[in-house]
Order: sequence, then structure tokens, then C-alpha cells
Amino acid sequence: MKRSLVYRMCLDAMFIALYFVLAKITLSFGNLHLTLASLPIMISALLFGLGDTVSIALLGEFLIQVFSYGFSLTLPLWLIPPVLRALILGLVSLLFRKKGEELDHHPFAYYLTALVAALVVTAANTGVLYLDAIIIGYPVSVVLVETLIRFGVGLLTAVLVALLAHPLADALRHLSPSLSPAKPR
Repeated sequence: MKRSLVYRMCLDAMFIALYFVLAKITLSFGNLHLTLASLPIMISALLFGLGDTVSIALLGEFLIQVFSYGFSLTLPLWLIPPVLRALILGLVSLLFRKKGEELDHHPFAYYLTALVAALVVTAANTGVLYLDAIIIGYPVSVVLVETLIRFGVGLLTAVLVALLAHPLADALRHLSPSLSPAKPR
């Protein structure tokens, strides 16, 4: 049975809210943040389609930026990294789904995808932070010093999120088979 539009929008709204809450629960060390905000994006990529996953990342990060920093010149730039994560995870999940399989049931591909997404997102976040420093006017040296640490934190977060997302996605699939997108013909 195909999900209704209202049902899908409600699920997306719940995942956006979860993204927002998890982003607010963070361990901060200067510009470095350890957070599980990417967990809803990972689970969405495993359970829903690409469009839902990108929407959740885009709207979730938009809310974080607006409620944390307000509207600024660099707000659109800060939306790019989470959307990149959603695109990478969503596209690879879609490739597996087209073969009638689930990405998280292939551990090597699953963790490799999570790590690649983390590296891309960390590089994008570092680039956006650099541009933000230039546009807003704070020291660029801070960005350069933290780069290696940012990659380490990004990889650690990716592993933690991947470890949590797999059993959660399986549990949700078991509880509600309608959560998984229809398999392409």
C-alpha cells in the first residue's frame, strides 16, 4: 500500500523535529560539535525515499540555523553540508533498494557510505566555516587549526550514528512495514 501524502508529511515533520532536538543536544568544544543530529538523516535514508531525506536535512538545518543564529548572509551556505549528507546516504540507499536490498544489511557498504558522507560533510562544513569567517569577519586561522580535529570528530560521529541507525531502522521496519519505500520494479 502506498503511503498517503499526509502520512509522509507527518513522518517527515517528526524527523525534522528529531533532527532539531538532537542538534541542540551537543557537546561543544569551540567550533567543534559532537552531536547525533545526523541520526534522523541516516534513518530516513534507510527507510524513506531520497526526496524525504533531503527535505528533512534541509528543513531541519534551516530551523537550527534560524533559531541559533537568526537569518544571515551565510545561512544558505550552512544548509549545504547536511543536504550533501542526505544526498550521499539517500542515493546509495536508493541503489541498494533498486536491487531489492537494504543498505544497512550490507555492513561494509553501509559503514563505508557513512564514513564517506562524514568526510564530505566535514570538508563542506570546514569550507562553509572558512567562507563564514571571511564574510562575517572573524579570524580564519581558527578554521585552519581545527581542521584535522574536525575530521576526527566527524568520523567518530559517523560511526556512532551508523551503529545506532541500523538497529533503529530494523526495528521501525519490523513495527511498520509501510515505513520502507516501495521497491522499484
